[in-house]
Amino acid sequence: VQSGRLRAAPIEGLVLERFIAHARQRPPSSATIALMSTIRALVAMMISAGDWPMAQLHDTSVAQADTRDA
Repeated sequence: VQSGRLRAAPIEGLVLERFIAHARQRPPSSATIALMSTIRALVAMMISAGDWPMAQLHDTSVAQADTRDA
């Protein structure tokens, strides 16, 4: 794009979601919980710093994920 060989255009109305998943049959380990917490904190920092314009961090927790679809 920068060299002018390609053009870019925004796609309006596009929604992209990412999830961290774990097995529902057993509770997440303390290492899994720590990793999920670290990733969430880093993503929140990047969003606050403006590294991901228009990104939103939704309030989901391990407990909510375990009870969803119950």
